[in-house]
Amino acid sequence: MIEQAKSFVSNVLRTPPPGPPRTHPHTSTWLTQLTDVWLVHALHRHGVAGLKVAVYGSTSPWYECILLALGAHSVTTIEVRMYTISLGGTLCHHHRGTNVYY
Repeated sequence: MIEQAKSFVSNVLRTPPPGPPRTHPHTSTWLTQLTDVWLVHALHRHGVAGLKVAVYGSTSPWYECILLALGAHSVTTIEVRMYTISLGGTLCHHHRGTNVYY
């Protein structure tokens, strides 16, 4: 998933940020993808490289992977429920309600 995020970030940053959604179909999948594009541009513009970052409430580690792809030092996920995720070569420490990715 980390490699997918790196590829996604690289592709997104090749184009300028999109404007507001006015003429596109407003499906939930489309809005989620557009939100991801806006998020990547905003995080790149304001810089997360080298920072310790927190994500609140994450059902999948997609935003955590985006943050790591943008150079975050580490990402802590604060979650209200417990779950276990395997990210291949990425080290994931599971704590009650918190995951830390390096």
